[in-house]
Amino acid sequence: MANLKYKNIGQKMVPELETLEEALGHLETVFPEAISVKRKDHQNVIKLKNNISTPPKPKIERLKNVITQLKLQKEFVDVAAHELKAPLTIIKLSLENFKTGVLGPLSEKQKKVIERMEWNVIRLTRLTEDILSLARLENGRAKIRCLQQETAKFLKNVISHFEDWAERQHIRLELKIPKKLPLLCIDVDLMEQVLSNLMSNALRYAKTKIIVTVTANAHEMLISVHDDGEGIQEEHLPNLFQKFSALKESSQNAKHQSTGLGLAICKKIIEDIHGGKIWAESLKKMGAKFSFSLPLQCLCEK
Repeated sequence: MANLKYKNIGQKMVPELETLEEALGHLETVFPEAISVKRKDHQNVIKLKNNISTPPKPKIERLKNVITQLKLQKEFVDVAAHELKAPLTIIKLSLENFKTGVLGPLSEKQKKVIERMEWNVIRLTRLTEDILSLARLENGRAKIRCLQQETAKFLKNVISHFEDWAERQHIRLELKIPKKLPLLCIDVDLMEQVLSNLMSNALRYAKTKIIVTVTANAHEMLISVHDDGEGIQEEHLPNLFQKFSALKESSQNAKHQSTGLGLAICKKIIEDIHGGKIWAESLKKMGAKFSFSLPLQCLCEK
C-alpha cells in the first residue's frame, strides 16, 4: 500500500488526494463500500473506504443468494432432463407401433401427423441428451479418461460414420492428413462427440463438399472442418459457442434446426477438459470453417 502522508483538517486526518487515490486502487476490488469525505474548504471531494476489516454483509448475502440460485437451477435442469428420458422413450416406441401398422392401418394424413410427432420426439430426445451431457461436464461428473491415440486412425474412424449420410446428400468428403502425425492425448468418447457435432453441422449446410484438414507443429495439432455452404453471418460468430445460440440462428429453417447446445459442449470439451481452443470462421457464400487446436502434451488427465 502507498506510504500515506496525513495533515490536519479540522478534527479529521485526511491523506493527500493523490496518495489516497493510489491506495484506494489496491482496495477497489476488495472493499466496495465507501463513505464521502470533504475537505474543510469544500473543494476536493474524495472517497474513503468503509468497513476495512470485514467485507460488507449485505453484498456477501446477495452473493450467497446468487450462488444458491445457480445451484438450484443446475439441479433442476439435471433432474428434469433425467425425468424426460423415460416418457420420451415410451412415446417414441408408441409412434413406431403406429408407423409399422401394429395398431392398425393409417391414412396418409395420419401418417404425416405421426411423422411430425416422431421428428419432434427425436429432436426433444437430442436436446435432453445434450442437456445431460453439458450438465455432467459443468458439474465435473463426467468421467475423463485420456489415452494416447493414433491421430489419423482416430479421425478416419469417426469420419467413416458419416460417409452414408454424405453419399445420400451427394456431398464429397475430403480428408487431408499428413503421412506423419504425432500422437494425440485425448478422451476418445468426448473427442468423438466434438468431431461428430462438427461433421453433423457441416453436413446440414454443405452444398457439394466437406474438407477435414489436419496440421501439427511441435506443440499442438490443428483440426478443421470446412463446408461449402452459405456461411455464417459475421454478427453470429462471437456468440456461436454459447448455449442455444445455434437454435436461435437456425429457427427460421426447420431443416437446419439443432438443439443449440452442441457447440457449447464442444467448447467445454476442447477448452476446459483438453486445454485447447475452438473457433469458427466464415465468409458469406463461401462456407463455414470450424477449427480446434489441441496441445500435444497430455493436459486432460484427472
